[in-house]
Amino acid sequence: MSCELNIPTVKGLEDNILTVGRIFQLKCAAPIPEDFNFEAAHLVLPESDKLAFKIFKTVAQDKNTLLFEATLYRAGEWKAEDLVLDDGKHKISLGKFETQVQSVIPEGVQAEGYGPIGPLIIPLPWIYIFIISSAILFLVGTLGLQWRRRWQRNSLLKRLREYETSLSPLQQFHAESRRWQRENSFFHDPKINDESLLKVLKEIDHHIRVYFIRRFQIPALEWSQKLILADLKKYHRRIYDEHRDIIKKWFTEIGKALSPQFQLKAQDVVQFRDEARKLLEKLDSPIEGKR
Repeated sequence: MSCELNIPTVKGLEDNILTVGRIFQLKCAAPIPEDFNFEAAHLVLPESDKLAFKIFKTVAQDKNTLLFEATLYRAGEWKAEDLVLDDGKHKISLGKFETQVQSVIPEGVQAEGYGPIGPLIIPLPWIYIFIISSAILFLVGTLGLQWRRRWQRNSLLKRLREYETSLSPLQQFHAESRRWQRENSFFHDPKINDESLLKVLKEIDHHIRVYFIRRFQIPALEWSQKLILADLKKYHRRIYDEHRDIIKKWFTEIGKALSPQFQLKAQDVVQFRDEARKLLEKLDSPIEGKR
């Protein structure tokens, strides 16, 4: 035998007894070509032995000595007349190899396969649960908002008669504007500052939104500036393209003026009334594409 087999001592295992899966060493005498590729090297074995003879490491101890670290995964007698190491370019003949491998299963005990296993429970990391839950909540919330907006629009169309008068939407605003000027003295005396300022400003905002209800069938009393503009973009694209900036500015500015922090003055209300009139006169053009 050209190779010397050595079985390292392992606590709990019987010395010098080779069992299935136990790591052993082979020290083989053979001339080694200088350009031999150990990384590509493998033993030339019958097809039935390739999976059962596992080499972990092959090194050259010197020019004429190879050292293997390996294991065998099949019990019984192993015998080869000539063990050959091949790197694809060179073949090294190691000579005869034979050994006996013992089973790790006690004598008289028959090895049996595992019965059916199941079902396996694979725990999901909490971050995956959080992401999935958030996605579901987002989807449900989005569908809920869409349903709510659709309901608001349909409900508005059913009760649109509540806002109808013999006047056009623009004429109605002009009528309300004249009434504000008649009933509130601060339109004539800007030094007057009382609770009527906020009351009239709220009415201006209300009637601007009523104009959007009557003119464009948008539930403007319930919707924010963002939703109003989105509806205009969808159903009245020409109006949206031409006037979106002035509409956005109007709702932004009156939103600030209606906040508790704003120091409202008479000239502010008069200016908002005038700006509202100008806005509606710009919007009062033929509607592009009725629903």
